[in-house]
Amino acid sequence: MKRLILKNIVILTLASLVIVACKEEEEQDSVAPGQVSNVQIIPTSGGAILTYDAPSDVDLLFVKASYINSLGQEMFKVCSYYDNQIEIEGYNDTLQHQVQIVAVDRSNNESAPVVVTIKPSKSHIELVKENMVLSADFGGVRMVWENSSQKTLPLQITIPIY
Repeated sequence: MKRLILKNIVILTLASLVIVACKEEEEQDSVAPGQVSNVQIIPTSGGAILTYDAPSDVDLLFVKASYINSLGQEMFKVCSYYDNQIEIEGYNDTLQHQVQIVAVDRSNNESAPVVVTIKPSKSHIELVKENMVLSADFGGVRMVWENSSQKTLPLQITIPIY
């Protein structure tokens, strides 16, 4: 019985090695894809939606938008070559911000960046803060607000201890 189990393990191991060894390698190139073009900006609450025309390279894999959010964190969003829009989020102001857009091919070559400037609308957090109502309730505070955007928003309550 032990010999049969050992034989099956050896056969499965050899079969796995053959399958892995036969995997076809993709050719790598060093030619960067073309740039995205015709970038259109639609401001949204706390961000923007960027629509664009992707380059027509046959080995295009995705388009990446890189930016720095309101907290100073480097962020990026990617979109496959099947789609043509990226939603940028993470701004809690209405200032102008730069977004860098690059096309990336299957060999991880990046195109020259296209830099666009976005100006987000008032953020979802600010919209909720404007219509939030605080009132006294039995032993505490009652908070009522309207979240018309239906976005998930964090809520943190800090209670001082005396």
